[in-house]
Amino acid sequence: MIAPAGRARWPPVPDLIEIGDISIADALAARGVALRPETPADEPAVRAIYVAHRDVEFAALPEPLRGSIVNSQFDMQRAAYRQSYSDAMFLLVTQAGAPIGRLYLAGAPDAIVLLDILIDGRWRSAGIGGALIEALVAAAAARGQAVRLHVEKSNRARGMYERLGFRVTGDAGLHWEMEARAGQAR
Repeated sequence: MIAPAGRARWPPVPDLIEIGDISIADALAARGVALRPETPADEPAVRAIYVAHRDVEFAALPEPLRGSIVNSQFDMQRAAYRQSYSDAMFLLVTQAGAPIGRLYLAGAPDAIVLLDILIDGRWRSAGIGGALIEALVAAAAARGQAVRLHVEKSNRARGMYERLGFRVTGDAGLHWEMEARAGQAR
């Protein structure tokens, strides 16, 4: 297990997974895909992945306004996650050691909460996100837990989540609340 500095065991929530519990599929591991804790030194790479992803939404805006808005969103989201989920696990997805995405997780008494998953556009549709989520659902199932997430109603990722066994469990305004349990009918 890899634990952040200063903690004997991450996190204090006893039912949340450890990095070693998220088993990377052999096919992804053979391609050099791995997970590790995000560090402050990773911030520029994680920011670049986020900015590239969100920049498309604001393409009609001129620079530097577009860059300013997207970078501000990154900063606010990052701060909100860290403030709201002080015991969350912030993981970096790498390929051959280079950052290609992020996976942010938190714990609840009966679930693992998928706060965010973002894969660099150059690596999307390669099965990486789906394989990570399947591994997360399997790790949760080994503990008798579900995986929960929120997804924007307009986000096409909802289709992927449904293919992976997630079902809508609630309406949170702009987001759908979704949940998956291993063995749940797809």
